[in-house]
Amino acid sequence: MFKKLFPSPFSPELMTDFFDSGMSEDRSPLLTQAGRSISKSLPLKTSLLSLTTYLIALFLHLGQRYCPGHALMYLHLSHFFILMTFFLSGTPAIIKSLEDLAEKEFNIDVLMTIAAFGSIFIGSSLEGALLLVLFSISEALGESVSERAKSTLSSLKQLSPQTAWIFDDTGVLRSRSIKSIQVGDTIHVKSGEVVPLDGEVTRGTSSVNLMHLTGEKVPIFCKEGSLVPSGARNLEGALDLKVLKTGADSTLEHIIQLVVRAQQTKPKLQQRLDKYSSAYAVSIFTISLGIAFLVPLLSSMPFINIQDLSNCSIYRALAFLIAASPCALIIAVPIAYLSAVNSCAKQGILLKGGVTLDRLLACNMVAMDKTGTLTTGQLTCLGWDFFGETPFKNQFLSIVRGVEQSTTHPIAQAIENFIAKHNIPPAALEKYVAKPGEGVQAYIDGKSVFVGKVDTAIKNISPQYLPQIRVLISEAKARGEICSLATVGSSAAIFYCKDTLRSDAQEVVKNLSDSGLKIVMLTGDHEISAKNTANLLGIDHVYANLAPEDKLKKLDSLSRSNRMMMIGDGINDAPALAKSFVGIAMGEAGNAAAIDAADIVLLNNNLACLPKLLKKAKKTRFIVSQNIALALSIIFFVSVPASLGIIPLWMAVILHEGSTVVVGLNALRLLKT
Repeated sequence: MFKKLFPSPFSPELMTDFFDSGMSEDRSPLLTQAGRSISKSLPLKTSLLSLTTYLIALFLHLGQRYCPGHALMYLHLSHFFILMTFFLSGTPAIIKSLEDLAEKEFNIDVLMTIAAFGSIFIGSSLEGALLLVLFSISEALGESVSERAKSTLSSLKQLSPQTAWIFDDTGVLRSRSIKSIQVGDTIHVKSGEVVPLDGEVTRGTSSVNLMHLTGEKVPIFCKEGSLVPSGARNLEGALDLKVLKTGADSTLEHIIQLVVRAQQTKPKLQQRLDKYSSAYAVSIFTISLGIAFLVPLLSSMPFINIQDLSNCSIYRALAFLIAASPCALIIAVPIAYLSAVNSCAKQGILLKGGVTLDRLLACNMVAMDKTGTLTTGQLTCLGWDFFGETPFKNQFLSIVRGVEQSTTHPIAQAIENFIAKHNIPPAALEKYVAKPGEGVQAYIDGKSVFVGKVDTAIKNISPQYLPQIRVLISEAKARGEICSLATVGSSAAIFYCKDTLRSDAQEVVKNLSDSGLKIVMLTGDHEISAKNTANLLGIDHVYANLAPEDKLKKLDSLSRSNRMMMIGDGINDAPALAKSFVGIAMGEAGNAAAIDAADIVLLNNNLACLPKLLKKAKKTRFIVSQNIALALSIIFFVSVPASLGIIPLWMAVILHEGSTVVVGLNALRLLKT
């Protein structure tokens, strides 16, 4: 029997993975599949078993009325099954209550345990057993709700491999713990495997799926030089990766830690409830004692009346104690926020706790960066103007492509891609020299070649072309375009580049504006380009030519009269993101700086998530309000009638525990994406 429940020897890596993951007991590697099946949802199974013993006890109790000849036997059997019910549901309740009292914490668990076992002394053991059964079921359901709400973390943990393939000295693949792998090592990722560590592709091509990290279902093609974050699933070919980050610093670990912190961070409403919960529990217990002992002194009602339990003070005190206990109120808030946070995480939106949702709704102004936020950050070459002899035109483009293909500057890449579309091959160059902040200098057949900044290149322009070039550059800047000037000997050309708007930027800005938010643009780009972009998007307030420290000063100035939501790329905007009331980073998977800097991280770089996020925040507030209203209604409209004997003990139990289950299920609606 035990062999079926407990497996044969297991690896230390499995145990380490289990303890690090925070998984539930039924995931333990100490158990076989049969053992896990038995231990899965064990509290719920135990509570359902106690419900069965309670129903048997109830039927036997009723049976003695209709079978007078066997009344004594039915009574003894009923007492036996009630005892079983108290054992199954009452033992965990007593243990938890004693632990709470040992920590000097007087809470809802203590109140319920006192009420349940107190019912025995007034001859209402059936009602006490019912309370324990429903309380254990609601507790078990609460745990199930919490586990379901934490499903994102579990799925992320399962995505985190503990071993990686690495070539030994003989070229044979060996499995090694990721804890022993250093930055710079080369790991091998087979088809279908999850990437264990952040790395750069050194050999192989494949498609990787980042759905669990960003929510994006479309695979990304990777080739030599591509950066691949941990947690990505390799779909086709094998990849060799040069490790860039160790396990503790990897993208997946950053995301896991953020989700853990988010789940542990309590919103203000929950903090207030926790702060006063102990005082509330003591007050309710004191009032119950007052009903039990003072009412007989001040009226003709007896302390206990076996013939008519509803007409005695101790019975009404217990009914009040149960009805006024804030079970539903305690579970109403955390489950709702936990569900919302994890629902967002599944869509690639990482929140640093439920408190962020509250702060989001409090904002009345949105400050947006331009490049990389409202625009793609990827420049496109729109066209060019050539100044020189026409037969030399194609050769000129070939030389320029030869220069630009050797640099990673965004403008250079845009120009190189533009020339490549014309099927013009790059020319071989001599004495290639990069001048940071200016451009690239080279030579070909004795001719000097320069491609780069206008102010630097214009010194090499022939006087006959200079006036026309100045006019064209001035007109291009007025259109918000970026110019790059190329010279080859006496010939020259202007290349016009422009950053493209995100496809969803205009709709997002409109939605945010319609939500009542004032929108401003804070950018380091020049004023003309910034205003052109703002006009296209319908943004009225623009602040351009801002260095990171200038953005921070402007944000400080605007924050004096507004609660600011700042949206940036998470790197150069880090100071402003950290300073704002709510910082939102457009951070791609792998961008640890973005994860650390902001309150909210859009891992899929999808600006369209913002209106959805605001809707989720509003829905969370609405459901929390619903839950609190229901919980308070039960307390106010059941506790007073219960203390007056209008609502019997068993009805108070059902209404009280039923409301706890309802608010838990209501909160689960926020898991929908």
